[in-house]
Amino acid sequence: MIDPTLIPEDVLAVCKRLGDAGHQAHLVGGGIRDLLLGRRPSDFDVATSALPDVVLSLFGSRYAIPTGLQHGTITVLAGDREHPRHVEVTGRAAGSLGEWRGLHAAVP
Repeated sequence: MIDPTLIPEDVLAVCKRLGDAGHQAHLVGGGIRDLLLGRRPSDFDVATSALPDVVLSLFGSRYAIPTGLQHGTITVLAGDREHPRHVEVTGRAAGSLGEWRGLHAAVP
């Protein structure tokens, strides 16, 4: 079981913004693995039902960088403006059926 207090507020804020806009958001990848193993995560990834253009629109060009559009991935700059956390947000690629690979944990 993952202790939700170990998930940084800025990461949860990314998930909340997606959820408030009507999209699913799930923490995935190495950050979840590290939490399950009792380690401090070095990064967090989010899988979402939102299309990449929606993610770009929700976070704006100042905070959303299209780093892997061919895979549906946007890097969202979260938290402190001086030292932002890079959260990789991967949504449905245009034309996909919305199937996600590697989902690990829903956000509490």
